[in-house]
Amino acid sequence: MLPLDGCSVAFRDSGPAGRAVLFLHGAGADHVSFEEQAGAVANSGRRAVVWDLRGRGLSRPNHSRITADRFVADAEALISELGLDHPVLVGHSLGGNIAQEMVRREPEAYSGLVVIDATWNSGPLGWMERRLLHLAAPTLSLIPARTLPGLMARASAVTDAAQQDLMRAFSQVPKRDFSRSGKRPSHSSDPHLATAHRSPCASSEARTIEPATSRTRCPLGLSTRGTARW
Repeated sequence: MLPLDGCSVAFRDSGPAGRAVLFLHGAGADHVSFEEQAGAVANSGRRAVVWDLRGRGLSRPNHSRITADRFVADAEALISELGLDHPVLVGHSLGGNIAQEMVRREPEAYSGLVVIDATWNSGPLGWMERRLLHLAAPTLSLIPARTLPGLMARASAVTDAAQQDLMRAFSQVPKRDFSRSGKRPSHSSDPHLATAHRSPCASSEARTIEPATSRTRCPLGLSTRGTARW
């Protein structure tokens, strides 16, 4: 556990050997979503680090306000604590947006970036997209807390096993914390960070990671692209 402002952040580190890969999970998920990928990275001789964003998984309770800037600061603090030298960042959904912001702030601090099912932080948004993003949090607030985990799980994954695992993870996140996950970092050009995409990669069902290329394959034959320099 890493004690930070208002929260002790849980993480698992495979060890000091090899180039480090830091995994950043999605908004309502936790480190479990990257367990198999982290295992594959560790078995390849690289250093794999998984962690739970504050307020998620084992990084609870959290007594500080959740913002995107705080998520970024937490990730940077973990990198510093573990002494990770130019790690590769692998982010899914919200984790992908956080990773993009980290690289934007300090591009020379990282040796690679893999973004899975996340919006492009600096990409232009149309008026309809901006309107929908601004309506996301108010819309979530109208959904009863007891039905929100199942609704979000079905919207975020396609396999039964993936949906069940996300229901487990989403059920642990207070509704108020989940709705706050989308606040942008102070220097981001994207009005929100939270992303919700229907993808089998949002769970431990994703089986493979291909470190030699820029493509990560999902179990149903879908693929997502990112940039990676191993």
